[in-house]
Amino acid sequence: MLRRLHSAPGLVAGLIVAFMAITGSVLSLQPVMDHFSVRSATVAMNVAALANAVSTHLTGVERIVHAASGAVTAYYDGGKGVAAALIDPATGAVLGDYSPSPIFVFFTELHRSLFLGMNGRFASGMSALALIVLAVSGMLLLVRRLGGWQNIFVTAKGTTSQRLHVELARIAIIGLLVSSLTGGYMSLTSFGVIASTSSVGQFPVSVDGGTPAPISSLNALQAVPLADLRELVFPYAGDRTDVFTLTTASGQGYVDQATGALLNFTPNSVGQSIYETLYMLHTGQGLWWFGALLGLAALCVPVLAGTGTFIWWLRRRNQIKVANNAGARHADTVILVGSEGNSTWGFAQVLHQALVDQAHQVHTGAMNDLAVDYPAARHLLVLAATYGGGYGRPEDRDHGARQHDALNQYVKPLRP
Repeated sequence: MLRRLHSAPGLVAGLIVAFMAITGSVLSLQPVMDHFSVRSATVAMNVAALANAVSTHLTGVERIVHAASGAVTAYYDGGKGVAAALIDPATGAVLGDYSPSPIFVFFTELHRSLFLGMNGRFASGMSALALIVLAVSGMLLLVRRLGGWQNIFVTAKGTTSQRLHVELARIAIIGLLVSSLTGGYMSLTSFGVIASTSSVGQFPVSVDGGTPAPISSLNALQAVPLADLRELVFPYAGDRTDVFTLTTASGQGYVDQATGALLNFTPNSVGQSIYETLYMLHTGQGLWWFGALLGLAALCVPVLAGTGTFIWWLRRRNQIKVANNAGARHADTVILVGSEGNSTWGFAQVLHQALVDQAHQVHTGAMNDLAVDYPAARHLLVLAATYGGGYGRPEDRDHGARQHDALNQYVKPLRP
């Protein structure tokens, strides 16, 4: 049952899961590149000082965004629409124009929705679910194959494809679980299965309305270090009743532009904190080295899909059909077979026929198909494989047939 649970999602959703893993590995490069390209602040800048410096260098500033990578971007009225500029986080000076990488914009949309809107988002979410099933069932199969958790680091045996599949899975399993679980959570959030977690405070009913004070003197902004800033939205120019909208790592509030007072601050909910943490783990934004590890783990998925499909195909190709196979409920003798590469089925076939020749009603099946009860059975035989050579392979079946006489010596006591 466990093997079927592992194989079915892999065969049905293997292509889309591999595709999503490849696009995810491309996106994992973004936080790495940002980390090595973004200039870090060398002084402890607060939000008031930064906003004051930016508004000095740029006219018509509308908002300032502080990314998880440390990059500071200011959006302002460029005359022909909103323009964006990169800001030095140490001085507030303009470093140059900003535009998002078209490559990462393309892959972000491709990864999220396949450019198919909500239908694509649904496919993306289902691929995350399939990866969860594959990762969990694969981990349990690995533990069972190696003989328990205590042997989890024991060198795997088997064919080349089996060893490659096991070793890559052992390397990538933690990263794949993190990626699939966090991706699944965000997908549920986007579809509203998990309620929206954003914390938005009530807009102030009344403000001072006096002459706006210099930005550098606003106490509420002075109290927030740049490291805690997420976004600062400026009030509409000339409107004394408007306010600064301040979003920090801990919540959101409003700042009176005349008095500098913090108004209606709403702390992040537990759900919002969980979402932000999972978003960071899934994307690597703000944790570039972890994102790089997830990207490497994702690169293992296409290879795992290929080797897994090849292993399944070999097992199906080499599977031996058992003639005269009685129903499980009516058989007096039941043979259960456990085999990774079908080698043990050669023995089972010979043993099955020998028992049938002795007038037994014999049912032969896989150990994974073990039934709760065999009402008519008087004998239960279990054949389990080792990692040595077997007689289920085509080139060995003649040799397996020559074991008939030896097996008959075992069958004699079972004669009715």
